[in-house]
Amino acid sequence: GASVAVITYLGFDAVVTLTEEVKGTNPGRKSGRVGLIAILFMMLLFIGISWLLSSLGQGLTFDDPSTSAWVVINERVPELAWALSLVAGLALGIGGTTTIHVGVSRLIMGMARESHLPSMLATVHPRTHVPWVATVTIMGVITVVAYVALPHVDLLGGLVSFGALLAFLFVNLSVVVWFGVRHGSRKWVLHWALPLLGALVVGYVLAGIKPMAIEVGIAWLVSGLVLYFVMRRGTATRRGSPTRG
Repeated sequence: GASVAVITYLGFDAVVTLTEEVKGTNPGRKSGRVGLIAILFMMLLFIGISWLLSSLGQGLTFDDPSTSAWVVINERVPELAWALSLVAGLALGIGGTTTIHVGVSRLIMGMARESHLPSMLATVHPRTHVPWVATVTIMGVITVVAYVALPHVDLLGGLVSFGALLAFLFVNLSVVVWFGVRHGSRKWVLHWALPLLGALVVGYVLAGIKPMAIEVGIAWLVSGLVLYFVMRRGTATRRGSPTRG
């Protein structure tokens, strides 16, 4: 259930990665508001769909909960089954991949620009002004992962949940450290209570993920830390080397 919830809501954070592309004043405030609006819209949409399916599904039996939505549609509105399946497939495929490409490519571009990843990934196309190298790289990675992990969808879902929850955990703790500790904020609810409560909730959900997903996720985290320190050491070496006149 936690994996489903986390994966379902993933995507709203991609809005924040587009902050540099927002026009006008206060781009950070604008992107933050749009992110909150996206969460609200998604929540209302999910609640509405769940209520509709549960109402239509009364009296039906389901052998596999993961396919219950399609059972309800086939039994209650069979004339719309093909059309709804097509729309859902297109929405999932196009919407999901677009969100991944937009969010992850901008994140990778920022990391490459700060020398945490190879600098080539920060290349921006001169005409379209998008990080095309990072976008193409992510497309290749997604293709390989999808092919390799297809027989292990449960593990992949748990791994995605682990990464997302870990990121959300650090986001909440960062609010406390940045505003509360470093800047001495006295907004006890906004900068202390809410992020700490969020961190506790995320930590509790994180502890309930399957052990295999946690083990793979920790290995993933360790490999990322190794890459980070290697890139950081390389950057420090380049900056410390004497220039040639």
